[in-house]
Amino acid sequence: MPYRTRIFIYEKCGGDESVVQQVSAFLPSNVQLVYTRLDDMADPATGLSARRDECTAYLSHVVHHFDNLADLTLFLHGDPSDHTPFGLLNLVLRGIALGTFSKLDFVHLGAPRLVATYNPCQDDIYQRAFNRESQHRLFTYCCSQFAVSKRRIRARPLVEYVRMLQLVDGTVADTCQRIGPSYEKYAGQRLSHCFFLEFMWHVVFGEDDELPSRADDTTLPVALRLKDNEEHPPSMWKSYMTPYIGGHAAFEQQGHQNWLMHFQMNLDLGRPIQKNFGDGLTF
Repeated sequence: MPYRTRIFIYEKCGGDESVVQQVSAFLPSNVQLVYTRLDDMADPATGLSARRDECTAYLSHVVHHFDNLADLTLFLHGDPSDHTPFGLLNLVLRGIALGTFSKLDFVHLGAPRLVATYNPCQDDIYQRAFNRESQHRLFTYCCSQFAVSKRRIRARPLVEYVRMLQLVDGTVADTCQRIGPSYEKYAGQRLSHCFFLEFMWHVVFGEDDELPSRADDTTLPVALRLKDNEEHPPSMWKSYMTPYIGGHAAFEQQGHQNWLMHFQMNLDLGRPIQKNFGDGLTF
């Protein structure tokens, strides 16, 4: 871990502070852990609970730590390997520790690209978030994990992040109409505002609507521009940057120690070592 690392854990799944002790056991002494519990509120339109995914955690962190941000903040899920190649995350952490990414402002850490889409609800969230209409389709990576510099976060006034937080914290009712399968037990169980932010986090942090692939982004350090399966149908399992199979099933089978070994190992990124689900592994 880079020197002076702080890890902020935002609990949204009904756990308790025991997770701090569990995680601390695997970290060096220079790493500080900060635990915060966030409770998702009911949606004012239905009175029912609404799952807000990572949105309230990310925006709460920016709003409450705006004056005390790290030089570079990594926004990650509790299970980052489900959507981010650990080879890529390893590169980012090593670059931070060595000081070679000091000019890095934004890099998306997702594996597959999202299909560019448009719908009225997404456009409405865009206008509410940025006080302007979208001029282009939104191109980005899947699944809302990225690294952002302090200077890029502060390039947007704090009041704008407060407004975005109010879009997802229960202040603004979710009135988007569900058409087709929404994978919800009831309409509004998964806040659509948070879902649509997944398509525009890069815009929140100062990138253009059409985020280029990492390989084509000339603003990124060369080490982060390795070609990584971006022109094929979405599949992080074919990523040659990932020495570890993500997902809950693989994590439970391989265990913490094996996970840490893979995460800390020196990688030969010129040699494909990713195992795919089609390689005969069973869970």
